Amino acid sequence: HRESFPHAGDVLAVAYRGDGKEVCTAALDGSLSFYDPHAGVHVATIDGRRDIAGGAHLSETRRRHTSAIGQCFERVAYSPDGALLLAAGRSKFVCLYACATRVLVRKLQVTHNLSLDGVRDVKHSALVNRDT
Repeated sequence: HRESFPHAGDVLAVAYRGDGKEVCTAALDGSLSFYDPHAGVHVATIDGRRDIAGGAHLSETRRRHTSAIGQCFERVAYSPDGALLLAAGRSKFVCLYACATRVLVRKLQVTHNLSLDGVRDVKHSALVNRDT
């Protein structure tokens, strides 16, 4: 017997909680969706776009509301006890969520290498070439 769960976009990763009572999917739109596989129902969604967002490339003139475009989680995994969810992807950050409250517990920076995707933590507007 097969059932599918509806998603607004493409799903990049799936993780089963150890007790089999929950499934998490990471989608291309930056969301993390939680489902009860036994009941076949959607339980909750986390909009992770702000959580995974870092800085902006020096040559980009992105604004704060568009800085998370194109960033999404590509890997998700539950902790052994199922209390936490680890999510990582197209960013230098790894996010840790509490499964019971669906709240970001910790945002870990996995690199200080500024060449990763050409991002900087602080953008200096005087260095941006606005003519290009």
